[in-house]
Amino acid sequence: MRRALSWLVGGAVVAWQAWAAVTWGAEAVQGRVYVATAVVSVVFMALYSRDPWWRTLFGRSLMLLAASVFLVGLSVVLFRFVGDDYPGREVLIIVAADATFVAMLLRTIVLVRAQRADEPTDRRP
Repeated sequence: MRRALSWLVGGAVVAWQAWAAVTWGAEAVQGRVYVATAVVSVVFMALYSRDPWWRTLFGRSLMLLAASVFLVGLSVVLFRFVGDDYPGREVLIIVAADATFVAMLLRTIVLVRAQRADEPTDRRP
């Protein structure tokens, strides 16, 4: 049931974006999507910060991924609304890219560890 609901919500979002791009233009929709992405990532970090996320590699990687998504969204929002000449632009882009790389590396390590933990130790038929 949850999987069907997530597919339904995902499909609705894609359909809405397609309709909005035709109605308002792709640039207007992109601006709204990046603003929404930045806002939702901040809300996620605020809610997740209530838990002791720093205690596990999973928690640290998830928080770093949310922060990197926020930084990417922020850099795009600033570019769209301020232009490409604002203080700290290069630093923001580099930090966002590096944070995304490290977050995905940590997520991969977490995934490999989880998959190894699920493997049976005795492979005899």
